[in-house]
Amino acid sequence: QAAEFLYETSLFPDLEYTFKHALTHEVTYGGLLQERRRALHLRALDALERLLGDRAGEQAHRLTEHALRAEDWRRAARYLYLAAQKALVWGRYEESERCLEGVRQAVSRQEEPRDQSLQLDAYLELWVCRIELGRTDGLEELAASAEALAEGLHDAARLAQLRLRKAQAFWIVWDVPHA
Repeated sequence: QAAEFLYETSLFPDLEYTFKHALTHEVTYGGLLQERRRALHLRALDALERLLGDRAGEQAHRLTEHALRAEDWRRAARYLYLAAQKALVWGRYEESERCLEGVRQAVSRQEEPRDQSLQLDAYLELWVCRIELGRTDGLEELAASAEALAEGLHDAARLAQLRLRKAQAFWIVWDVPHA
């Protein structure tokens, strides 16, 4: 602070600092070893979760960033899904789609047992995004993956939901016999 690299941004309720220049931040961050970065992001994630409590979903994007950088794939998937849901509510389908693709990637990087139920939910919401965006390409592969997951989880309700969405998709592209 004396060298004017940092300055106070908030005194209340807690003292906060930020870098004066983005380049200083970048150089400082880049100088940290990868393992140290991961540990710091994990500490930040834990602290934010404690502070936010039940309101963690309100800060899903912020928590997602720390979870991804900490390589905590389970929490990253959960917060990406929450961020996707928030985006869906506001009709921001492209943002939601990016988050849901992130859920798929985060779940694939999880150690066993993977959170397949969350992955299935992501598939179902991803379906909605793509239909709303008018992108029907790739829906068959998405449906096949989702169907395999639902069957593997013995989840009849989600399987029915998926089959209904498949019929709707065929109807949209005027493939009435398949619908």
